[in-house]
Amino acid sequence: MSGSPQRYVEGDHLRITEADGTPHLWVVRKRVVRGWRLEPVGGGDTRTVTDRDITRMRQQIEHYPQGRAGLTADQEELLNRTFESNKAESCIEAMRRAEYLWHAYRLHKEGIPLNAAFERAASEIFAEKGPTWQKEDDEAAAVRETARAERRRVPPELLKSPNKPRKPLAAPKPSTIESWYHPWMAVSRDIRILVPLIEKRGNRTSRFKDERAFIPERMKIYIETMFLNDRRASLNEVHKLLNKELKSKGLKVSYKCFQAYLLKNYSEHEEVKRRFNWRKAHLETGVFKRKRPPAKPLEEIEVDHSLLDIIVVNEKSGRPLGRPWITLALDRCTRMVLGVHVSFEPPSFASLQRCLAHAFWPKDLTGLGLSNPWPAEGIPRLVFCDNGKEFHSRSLKLAELSMGFTVVNLPPRQPWLKGKVERIFGRIGIQVFDLMEGKTFSNPAKRGEYKSVASAKLTLPEVKEKLLKYFVDDYHVTFHDGLKGTPLEEWQRHAEVDRVEGVRSYEDIRRLMGATFLKPITNVGIKIFGLVYYHDDLKELRRRRGGTTKRFQVRADPFDLGEVEVLDEETGRWIVVPCDRPELAAGVSLHQARTNDKRARRLAEGGPVTDLHRAEGQRLEAEEAAVALDDTEAKTTAARAARYGLDNGCFFTPLVGQPTPANDPAPVPVGGEAEGHEGGNDRAGNPEPAGGGADPDVQAAMLAMMAQWTRRSA
Repeated sequence: MSGSPQRYVEGDHLRITEADGTPHLWVVRKRVVRGWRLEPVGGGDTRTVTDRDITRMRQQIEHYPQGRAGLTADQEELLNRTFESNKAESCIEAMRRAEYLWHAYRLHKEGIPLNAAFERAASEIFAEKGPTWQKEDDEAAAVRETARAERRRVPPELLKSPNKPRKPLAAPKPSTIESWYHPWMAVSRDIRILVPLIEKRGNRTSRFKDERAFIPERMKIYIETMFLNDRRASLNEVHKLLNKELKSKGLKVSYKCFQAYLLKNYSEHEEVKRRFNWRKAHLETGVFKRKRPPAKPLEEIEVDHSLLDIIVVNEKSGRPLGRPWITLALDRCTRMVLGVHVSFEPPSFASLQRCLAHAFWPKDLTGLGLSNPWPAEGIPRLVFCDNGKEFHSRSLKLAELSMGFTVVNLPPRQPWLKGKVERIFGRIGIQVFDLMEGKTFSNPAKRGEYKSVASAKLTLPEVKEKLLKYFVDDYHVTFHDGLKGTPLEEWQRHAEVDRVEGVRSYEDIRRLMGATFLKPITNVGIKIFGLVYYHDDLKELRRRRGGTTKRFQVRADPFDLGEVEVLDEETGRWIVVPCDRPELAAGVSLHQARTNDKRARRLAEGGPVTDLHRAEGQRLEAEEAAVALDDTEAKTTAARAARYGLDNGCFFTPLVGQPTPANDPAPVPVGGEAEGHEGGNDRAGNPEPAGGGADPDVQAAMLAMMAQWTRRSA
C-alpha cells in the first residue's frame, strides 16, 4: 500500500479505532525512525507506530492537532459520538455556528486579523442568513405548539397563533464566535465540537432538599409494583394512587412528570416484557435478520400440517365429516410443492410419512386431466418443521439416518420461521375454498352466522381433486414476485444444472419410511397391540445371550400391519415376520389396531384377551363406524369415525411404479405406537375409533374356528 508519511506535532492527539471496534485516544510524544512514539491519554505503556502502519490504518485514525488535551469532559463526549446522534435542534444550531466560523476562517486566511474577522462574520453572515433562519424557527415552533396542543387536547381556539412572531434571532457577539473558534480549530474544524450542550445547562443537582426528596423513590416503587406486572394496570390509575399517598404530606406529582419518569428510566422493551411476556417484547422491539433463500432445489424444505377451511361430507350418505388435515412439503428455493397428504388423520408420523413418500418419489399424473407436469421429487438436505411429536419420533430419526436428510426443529410459537409453507396454507383457504359451500373461514368471527356444516357438499375425493388442480395448473404456473418467474420454471431451470438426488426404488421408501418400534421377542413371537407376529428366524434371535430381555427394533408399514420387519443386529438384515392371524392384521392400520385392541380388552372384562375377543372387537368397531358414517339425519360432524373408516392412507396422487393402487384403503395411524409403547401420541388427542376391518365371511369362519378351539382347550 502506497502513501505519504503524515506530519504530526508533539502534543497532537490520535484517536485510533482498534480491530475490535474499541476507540483509544493517544498523544504524539516524538518522532522515531520511520514512525511515531505514542502515549495513551490517562497514562500507560507507550506504543510505536510506523509510517506504513499509519498508511494502512488511515481509515481507523482521526487526527486532532495539539490543544485537544485542554478540552472539557463534555466536549470530549461530543467528539466520541456521531454528529447525527444529537437532537435535530442541536444539529441545526451547530451548522449555523459553523457558517460563522468558516467565514471568519476564510477572512483570516486572506490576512484579516482574527478580531476583525469575528466582527465581520457576525454581521455579514447574520445579514445573509438571519431572515431564513428566523422563518425556519417560526415554522418549527408552530409545529411543536400544534403537536403539544394535540397531546394535551387543547381546543383549537386556545392555541397560540402559529403566525405570532417568536423571540427574534440576534447576531452573535464577536467574543462568542471567538469562544467557538479556538476549540473548533483545536480539533481540526470538527463540527461536532460546535453542538450546544443544551442538556447540560442549568442546575443539574436535585432540588428536593426536604421531605419531597423521596418522591422519585416512591414513583419507582409504584411503577415497579403496580404498573410493570402482568396485571397491566393503567398508568393513570397508578398515578392517582401515588397522589393519594403524597396528599397526606401536602405533595403532588403531575401526570406528565410521572410519565416522563417512566419513559426516561424504562425502555419500551422492558415495559412490554414485564407487562406481557418476553416473546411479545421480542417481537415488537426486536430486529430480525432476513435469511437468504437457498441457491439449489431440495437444499431446504418446509413441512407442516394444517386443517383445511372446508367441511367435507361422506360420499355415500352425505353426512358432514368435518375438516380434513393437510400435510404439505414445500421447497424453499423454487417454492414448488414437493409432496401432499390429505386425510382425517391428525398430525402424526403416519401422515408425515405419507407426505414425505409423496415428495421423495415421482408422481404419476396419467389420466388425471392436468395441463402441466409435476416434476418435483428427490431427497432434501434439510427439513424445517415445528416441534410436533411426530417430528421427534424414533421413526423419523431412523428415516433421516437411512435416507440422508436432516430434520431441523424450529423454536415453538414462531411460525414465521417457516413462513413459506404457512403462506401457502393461507392461499389455499382463499384461492381454493373461498367460493365453495361449507367453507369455515379462517376464524369464527369471520364466519359469523354462516352454517358451514349444513352447507357442506364436497366429498374428500373432490377436495383432493380441487387441491391437485390448484397446485399443478395454478400455483406452480403463476408468476412469483420473489422468484421473478413461476415455481415450475424455477424448478425446471435448476434441474437442468443441479441434478436432484432421487430415491433408489419405491421399495426403499416403503421400508425406510416405516414406523419403528422397540419390542421384545416373547415365547409366542412379537406382539403389537395384541397382534402376534411369528417366524422361525425369531427363535435364533431369542436364543442369543440376552435375547429374552432385549428389545429388538421392529419396522412396519403404518397402513398395513399384515407383516413387520425385525432387525438382526449381528447380520444387519431385516427379517420379514408375518402376523399369525392375517385376518386380524392385513390391511389394518396402527390406529385401527390400537382401537380394536382397546375394544377387545373391554370385551374381555379384565380376563385374558383371546383372538375371539379381538375378532369381535374388530367387527363391532367396523359396524359402529359404518353406522356413524351412514347416518343421514346427523347434524354434527363425524371426524372420529372418518379417521377410522375412510381411506386416509391413500396417496395424494399415484406414484410412478407403485406396486399397489394409490387409493389403498388402509387408514393412516398415529405416532404413539411408533415410539415403543402402546398408547396414543398424536397432537389431536385420541378420538373415538370407527370403521374398517377384515371381510365378514372370513371373520365368521374364523369365529367358528376359535369357538371350536376354545371348547377343545376347556
